[in-house]
Amino acid sequence: MRYVQYILLVIGAAALGAAAGALGLTYLAVLTILRHRPGADPSLEWGAYFGAMCCVLVGSIGGAISGLVVAVRRIACRESKPWKPMVWIGMVLGLAAALAIRFPGVLGRQNIFTFLIEWWPGTVIFTAASGTLGGFVGGIAGALGRRHGTRS
Repeated sequence: MRYVQYILLVIGAAALGAAAGALGLTYLAVLTILRHRPGADPSLEWGAYFGAMCCVLVGSIGGAISGLVVAVRRIACRESKPWKPMVWIGMVLGLAAALAIRFPGVLGRQNIFTFLIEWWPGTVIFTAASGTLGGFVGGIAGALGRRHGTRS
């Protein structure tokens, strides 16, 4: 069970780092250098879209690498204990929420396999990051619940 937790931690940390890095770097670039200039011709701003895509790519690669480094360091430096049930519940709820957000009304689509293949990288990263966040929230909620229960 410990190795399953290690694998999930590494995958989740890399996905969460990739998503956070891509969103953070793109948001920073859009606010600073890629914003619309007053009086500029909108037809000439196509280069900003390429800049934003480069920010997504560089941010996701950097975030994934930093997530991998943090996960491997945590595994190497800490003693592993089995995760509490609240962590697993949080992970399942995070995965379910990600899939519900990503595929609303998917049963009404005619060609579901083409749709899944077209968007699978974004879906995988978003789902793994949401599962990791759900596990974090579940772990924190379980710890707060145990702490609150011991005070009473």
